[in-house]
Amino acid sequence: MKDEAKSKGPWIHRFVIRILTLVLAVLIYWILGFFVDDIRSIPGPDYSTIEKKFIDKASIAKQQDVEKQIEDLTRQIENLREKQRIVRDSSRNLQETINQLIELRKLGIQKSIDFSAQEQATFASSLK
Repeated sequence: MKDEAKSKGPWIHRFVIRILTLVLAVLIYWILGFFVDDIRSIPGPDYSTIEKKFIDKASIAKQQDVEKQIEDLTRQIENLREKQRIVRDSSRNLQETINQLIELRKLGIQKSIDFSAQEQATFASSLK
């Protein structure tokens, strides 16, 4: 007892309506493409002219000063980072050298090797 919806009209009319719907969709897509191309072809505003017309010269000069300060601070930060890297590498190398000297001293003590007074003085001064 299903009530099936029977299509009204001959199949050729339904087919033509569907074809015309597709043609209409293609035409709408095509005209939208023309509108978008026309909008893209319009030149944008000239920002330098707008800036000269609406912004006072003191604000422009202040902006340029701030940009210069930012560049200087960025350069200073990079220089400080480079110095930190150099100090970090130097301290790491110093720590490795001290560890090597301590290991040499331990090996000398384990093997009962006596260091000369000059070697002991050099060792003591290198640890300071």
